[in-house]
Amino acid sequence: MIDWILHELEKQPTRLFYEKELQTQDAQEFARLREDRLLEYVQPDETSEAYGLNQRMPLTVARIGGQLWGMDEDEPEADPVALERSDLGKYKLSLERFVDKLREANGLSGARFQLDRRLVLAGEKAVSGRRVAFVFALLDSDRRAESLLLSLPARLGRLVDTFVVVTPSYVVGSASLGSQLEALRIYVVPLSTPGELTVDTSALFKEAPVPIAIPKLTVEQEHDYQLYGYKCRLAIHITGEVTKAGNNLVFIGDTPVEIGDVPFLLFLRLVIGLCQDKLGAVSKVELKSEGYLSEDGEFQSIGRLRECFVRALGGLDPKDFIETYRPKTLRVSIHPDLVTWDEEKLLAHDDSRVHELVKRLAQVAYKHPT
Repeated sequence: MIDWILHELEKQPTRLFYEKELQTQDAQEFARLREDRLLEYVQPDETSEAYGLNQRMPLTVARIGGQLWGMDEDEPEADPVALERSDLGKYKLSLERFVDKLREANGLSGARFQLDRRLVLAGEKAVSGRRVAFVFALLDSDRRAESLLLSLPARLGRLVDTFVVVTPSYVVGSASLGSQLEALRIYVVPLSTPGELTVDTSALFKEAPVPIAIPKLTVEQEHDYQLYGYKCRLAIHITGEVTKAGNNLVFIGDTPVEIGDVPFLLFLRLVIGLCQDKLGAVSKVELKSEGYLSEDGEFQSIGRLRECFVRALGGLDPKDFIETYRPKTLRVSIHPDLVTWDEEKLLAHDDSRVHELVKRLAQVAYKHPT
């Protein structure tokens, strides 16, 4: 029964449950949940009570001559429904008690507190060397999840670096939202078995495999890494090929990455900046004036580009790859010698803006394109 209650709360967190509907679901389980204090009785307020069980619209409850009646105020001609006080009995799930059981089952410590009517910080523990916060969430859509979950690092990031969001049944449906959450180290895990509160995190924190081919750098290149603080050491090859889905194919080491046309233009512009000057920092003002960042959508544009690389960087944070190196600047954080491209295929691209960028790239490159 607890799983049914939780699924109902995903749709409406303030939902109350009539005793009759709980008895109908499972009388024995209802008694157990009440004994465990997971279900708390809610006293009816006869002065402003409504009765909604099996009703098209809730009936207004009134006491007339010592008898309780449910009346449909929208249908004055409808016969009132005789009610007993027991008919009005409702229960609510004790979210605090439930989260305490979740804490116990997963060995969580630290604070427990309500973040939102749909979010409760359950606690934290160390998993594979990471400090992980567990958040219990009642979510019913990707839209709701996006508005609530993407703010977790800003609200709790000082305390932890990874979040496990435990849900009764919700799973992320949007690939884009999934990439955004993964980039922020937020993992959504639905409870797989009714009544089983232990969350399996074993598959979440496996380290990304180290790419097979990491280029060997010269003494001068290593010096540049120290001087300019590059974060990425994986070779990048811009193939000039377009996938069946219409995305641009780029290899990071041995891993293929697909980039849509708009973020791909921003990526090429940053590569030009890198080849033009080893520091590689391009002014955001310049990027906006050239049309690669919009005035009111700067962070979304940068975020979409970073999302493309989430699974290809061998554990490197995409924010350290597409890097805000200095205030109001952006760069690709890699040595320009590790970036290659297929000029012929890129010049055959069906977007004229790509042609212009590739011509600029050829003019400023430190090395000849391959």
